[in-house]
Formats: sequence, structure tokens, C-alpha cells
Amino acid sequence: MLLLQLPPTKLVWLESPTNPRRQISDLRKIAELAHAHGALVLVDNRIMSPVLSQPLELGADIVMHSATKFIAGHIDLMAGVLAIKGESLAKDLYFL
Repeated sequence: MLLLQLPPTKLVWLESPTNPRRQISDLRKIAELAHAHGALVLVDNRIMSPVLSQPLELGADIVMHSATKFIAGHIDLMAGVLAIKGESLAKDLYFL
């Protein structure tokens, strides 16, 4: 396995669906593998909306959402959301 040959990984960062090919990643399987090796999982969910895709429920630890496109629905603001699983992790990341 490639993951076993790499130096210790602290974070697996992915997007699903991918851009520009729109391929769907198996988030649950990737999260299981990453967590088994002690890595956090961050999913860039800007292409989807939180209504259509909830990566935290599939094992992700951190999710980026575009609040500009799907939550606000207007071009009069630019915003993003970081959803973090668990208060402990949120506190650890607060000052980064």
C-alpha cells in the first residue's frame, strides 16, 4: 500500500466530487484507511452543498463548504464554512 510507504501522514485532504473530472471518492473507505494510520481527513466540499453531501457523516474530520454559492445564494458576499467533527478537534485547530 502506498500509504504504508510514505512518511507518517497527519492529514488526508481530498475533494469529492473531484474537479474538473467530477469523480466521486469513497469517503467512508478513505476515512477508515486514514484514521487507521492516525491521519485526519479534510474534505473540500465546495462543489457540493451541505444539503447534498455530508462528509462528516462519512468519516471526515473537517469539511470545507462554499457559503457563497449554496448557502447565501447571491453574488453579494464571499464566504466559506469549516465544519469540524467534535469540540476537542475544533479547540485544537482554533488558533491555526
